[in-house]
Amino acid sequence: MFTTTFAATLFYVLSYPPYLLMRYEKPGPVTIGVMGAHYDFDDEYFAQSNHTFYAPVEWLIDHTPLEKSMTAWATVWTVSDKVQRDSLHRFIDRMPKLQEFKAQVPEREPVESVDH
Repeated sequence: MFTTTFAATLFYVLSYPPYLLMRYEKPGPVTIGVMGAHYDFDDEYFAQSNHTFYAPVEWLIDHTPLEKSMTAWATVWTVSDKVQRDSLHRFIDRMPKLQEFKAQVPEREPVESVDH
């Protein structure tokens, strides 16, 4: 059971760069057949979707040492710049929230300087 869970988790994390390749490089409309049903993913789908399926992987990239390993793995898929750029954009998106939090924190008392 542990081996299956580990393998599935590893596959999920390692599938992020191929997903980015499909998302950004888009050689054309992608058709995926699932149990006889076909879904077409075109440019509009990729441009307007948040793709929260990979949010845990993105969190790991942003908050753990996985960033270096994932960037190296993304280099194999020619999307390392996309991994880094998306991480930077997620950081920038958090900035207004940080500024809002900072506005709620009381200012520190000024420290008096001591001249010698």
